[in-house]
Amino acid sequence: MATDEINFEEEATSSEEEMTAESFIGQSKFIRVEGIANPLSFIVEKVINNKNTTGTNKETGAKFDIGIKDKNGKVRRIDIHTQDGFIYTINSWEVYFKLFGKGVGLMQYSAKNNGSFKGAKVTITRNIAGQHANMNINDLAKIIDKPIEEARVYQQEVKKAMKEKRLYTVEVK
Repeated sequence: MATDEINFEEEATSSEEEMTAESFIGQSKFIRVEGIANPLSFIVEKVINNKNTTGTNKETGAKFDIGIKDKNGKVRRIDIHTQDGFIYTINSWEVYFKLFGKGVGLMQYSAKNNGSFKGAKVTITRNIAGQHANMNINDLAKIIDKPIEEARVYQQEVKKAMKEKRLYTVEVK
């Protein structure tokens, strides 16, 4: 039986590509706060007022808003580009005001850094799931695995946290 010699090093350079964890992320460079009490931390590269405020669901073709909607229905999209090359899009008015409110968050940071947001270390933590405030009580009870009466009490706590602006903790250093 005849065998051919193969130079595997030569083959590897032309048909192989090293993969990293980022290879599995896909094309999306967007990051978000995942779950409750799971902080998202990043260092700001720049803040962009993005005029593209609509997206399309690839599966259904349905259009959706990207950003935060004011009471007049106007959508505002603020993207924070990180030093790691990711983008965080603000999707909560509470987070927006904790970052850009007068004398707090990134505004306070920029006052000490010649008006720049660059280099600020931001940590955002979701404390409570705000979407539970208006959820059907039977569905909510199933989701949190509690009796309906306890789900009602919990839902009232969520509504109170919303009014008191305690859904998120935002730190800027």
